Amino acid sequence: MHACACGCRQEKLEQLAARFDRKAGMREVWLSENQRLVAQDNFGFDLAAVEAAVKKHEAIETDINAYEERVQAVVSVAQELETEKYNDIERITARKDNVLRLWQYLLELLKARRMRLGHTHDLQKVFMVDCHSDVCHVYKVVCSPREYYFLVV
Repeated sequence: MHACACGCRQEKLEQLAARFDRKAGMREVWLSENQRLVAQDNFGFDLAAVEAAVKKHEAIETDINAYEERVQAVVSVAQELETEKYNDIERITARKDNVLRLWQYLLELLKARRMRLGHTHDLQKVFMVDCHSDVCHVYKVVCSPREYYFLVV
């Protein structure tokens, strides 16, 4: 009877570990794909395009923030395996830490993108106000908004 209890317990832990691996794998892929997405600065080159990019970014932020529950679900399963003294807990912990590292990095990228987008938006508003001068026209022809931003800052 004792052997069955131990065997059944181990089997249950192996199933839980397999579930953890499936969830962690999905989270790692999703987090990596979204890191690539928010690393892109395809904001456009006029005020309307940048304002559309602001709205798109806000939607991306909403999606990413809603994903936090799924990241926490991976952490919860890892904690359960640790509590149950799963025999391969080092691997589980390392993978959980990787998911958390990817999550934090995505949040940092998202914040940095928001700042770059804000600077680009501010710059486009300056273009709209000052574009009657010949100097601004030359800057618009020669520089991208991002390059112009570095010229005026």
